[in-house]
Amino acid sequence: MEMPEDYVRIQYADGFYLGQVAEDGKTEHGHGMFSWDNGNIYTGEFRNGRFNGHGRYAWADGRIYDGDFLDDTISGRGVMTWPSGDRYEGDFSNGVMAGQGIRYFANGDRYEGAFANNTMEGEGRYYAADGSIVYDGPWVQGCAVNSDDKRLTE
Repeated sequence: MEMPEDYVRIQYADGFYLGQVAEDGKTEHGHGMFSWDNGNIYTGEFRNGRFNGHGRYAWADGRIYDGDFLDDTISGRGVMTWPSGDRYEGDFSNGVMAGQGIRYFANGDRYEGAFANNTMEGEGRYYAADGSIVYDGPWVQGCAVNSDDKRLTE
C-alpha cells in the first residue's frame, strides 16, 4: 500500500506515528495512526499532537473503541466492543461510559438507559434475549432497585 504524500513517520521509544503533521513537521495533526510496541493501535484524527475528533482505538487484548475523542480521552459518542462479545453504544465522558447508551451482552440480553462510571446508573430498562422486559426502573451501581432502594439484582 502506498503512503499518501503528506504522511510522515515519526519513531518514538514506545512505538511510531504515521500520518499528517502540523506545519512544524513534527506535531501529529490531521489523520494518522499511532502504533505502540505493546500492540495497541489508534487510527483517526489528531489535533495538536492529541487524539481529537473521530478515531478507532484497538487494544492488544481485543477491546475496540470506535468514536469520539477529546484531548487523548474517549469522550462523546462511540461504540466499545469486548472480546467476550459484549458491546456498548452510547455516551462516554473522560474515558468511561456515562450518559445514555445501550449495553448488549453476549448472551443476547441488553440494557437501555443511563450509565455513570462504566455501570448502569439511573433510569433504565433491561431486556432478556427474547426481547421481554426483565426490569424497567432505577439502577444504582449496576443493580436494579425498588422504590425502597432495596437491590433487586447483584
